[in-house]
Amino acid sequence: TRNRIVTTDLEFPTIGQIMHAQERRGLEVIHVQAVDGAIRPESFSGVIDERTALVAVTHVCYRNGAKSDIEAIIALAHAAGVPVLLDSYQAIGAVDIDVKRLNVDFLVTGALKYLLGSAGLGFLILPGKPHRADRPEGNRVVRRRGNPCHGGQRPCHGPSRSNRHLQARTQAMFAINAGWPTSA
Repeated sequence: TRNRIVTTDLEFPTIGQIMHAQERRGLEVIHVQAVDGAIRPESFSGVIDERTALVAVTHVCYRNGAKSDIEAIIALAHAAGVPVLLDSYQAIGAVDIDVKRLNVDFLVTGALKYLLGSAGLGFLILPGKPHRADRPEGNRVVRRRGNPCHGGQRPCHGPSRSNRHLQARTQAMFAINAGWPTSA
């Protein structure tokens, strides 16, 4: 059974907190140690195995700017059949990122750093096949286009048939508005 998350000791604290929160669900969290302030792909080879459910790794370290050899880490994980969550928050806007070339399964990032955007804007990019929501949970309910509900005939909310349920809009608008300058 796959009940292990492999991450590193150079992750942003929020990533570590989210990973360790999964321990309540029975998952084990393993931290690959940095060597001289960087993550070495060979450090993953003895840790990723048939028990690994996910590899979560940073693209660029928030503490020291060290850029991980993402291609090699992804190749190691995929060779074991393990998906990779890539945290590119510190990289987006400063490093060229081609999610299809990287063959990453999940990429998370935000607009605050080098995209010079406002706080509160985060992105989850799923470059592979569309993901299906099995049941509605929180933001997993979206409007469906083309439904007769647009004429007011019936409710038009239900479980998403794709990854569109991850496109939250309203919540981020508060952060955008708070970041806009006001006139004196």
